[in-house]
Amino acid sequence: MTKYNGGIIHWTAGTYIANSIDKKSYHYLYEYNINNNTAKVVEGIYKPSDNLNCNHGKYAPHVGGMNTGKIGVALCAMAGYKNQQNVGKYPIVKIQFEKMCSHVAQLCKLYDLKPNSWETHYEIGKKIQNGIIPKTSLNATNIGKIDIVCLPFEPGLNQNQIGDYIRNKIKWYYLKQS
Repeated sequence: MTKYNGGIIHWTAGTYIANSIDKKSYHYLYEYNINNNTAKVVEGIYKPSDNLNCNHGKYAPHVGGMNTGKIGVALCAMAGYKNQQNVGKYPIVKIQFEKMCSHVAQLCKLYDLKPNSWETHYEIGKKIQNGIIPKTSLNATNIGKIDIVCLPFEPGLNQNQIGDYIRNKIKWYYLKQS
């Protein structure tokens, strides 16, 4: 039987509220309420256990050709993103990001995962592009994905530093929750 082997962190490229497609694509989403500056976890339609076997067609299809054993989470944000200087009307905000990192740390404990087993969608695409992960017709769709190449509240980070920044934050929460 397949076991959990990590997770993929995304942004939805939408607004701060999860829509029906988001809920079908990810196990957990992190919404932001601009009116009271709070963030919350929203469950997707599928449970992480649905991704232990993706042959039945009922799973969260968050990362092309690589969904089996992977938990998919997404920050509800970044509609209109163009680049680091033009992030659109729905930038990822720190409180939302912290909610996600704290929750992912809880998922690590629940599913016996290490914080370093989580990657951004962007990192997966780069690994395929660079031959670290063998390219297939199914996983090639991940090449060029831009989630997550920008954290607007941390403008000093470049796209290749963000994954480590996220994992370090997850690890901090993971150790804090021990």
